[in-house]
Amino acid sequence: MSERRINDFSNLPTSVRDIAETLGIDVVFKLVEHFGGCEVRVPAGLRDGHPLLAIGEDAARALCAYCPNDRIDVPKSLDPKPSARLIEQLEQRGLTRSEIARELNISQRHVRRIANGEPAADPDQMSLLD
Repeated sequence: MSERRINDFSNLPTSVRDIAETLGIDVVFKLVEHFGGCEVRVPAGLRDGHPLLAIGEDAARALCAYCPNDRIDVPKSLDPKPSARLIEQLEQRGLTRSEIARELNISQRHVRRIANGEPAADPDQMSLLD
């Protein structure tokens, strides 16, 4: 995954966009590779054996300096979100929703939600931006 280069960070999930802009996309690639789909708690300082060291000592220390005592929701993938059209095409090829989920690296529930045209968020939930 680290061979891929992204110049426009606007398509990245918001949870990692600032990290990519500040520390570089390679740090984000490493986070996704090691912690994709998980919430990562960033300590103010690293101890030997801390799980965050899996991304490399320099990257882990930079992350701790950038956002100490913060939590990062690490996306499962940096690929663009699948569209209903893509899921429909895969279904027409004969893939089950379970197979589509594995192919797109998303949950089967999310495949069903997209295929059925369900909104991603609860429409009754208040927006923080309104």
